[in-house]
Amino acid sequence: MRQPYTIKELDYIADRVAEKVLDRMKMSDEALSTAEVARMLDVTPQAVTTMVRDGRLRGYRKGRRYFFSKNEVLKNILKH
Repeated sequence: MRQPYTIKELDYIADRVAEKVLDRMKMSDEALSTAEVARMLDVTPQAVTTMVRDGRLRGYRKGRRYFFSKNEVLKNILKH
């Protein structure tokens, strides 16, 4: 029986999944950084991070950075 994953293994798996998601976004959509989204929404980068944590904006995390789908950000702008 396999032992539970270690934190290091889970971080590795999460990074690989994030890379695949970002690759798919880049093929079909433009991936935006936190700073780019902040400029689009006219808020600070910290406010964008807070919006992700609160569930108001969907972001994809890779390491310590978030990336965003341009289409999803535009949909979010139109909703509000």
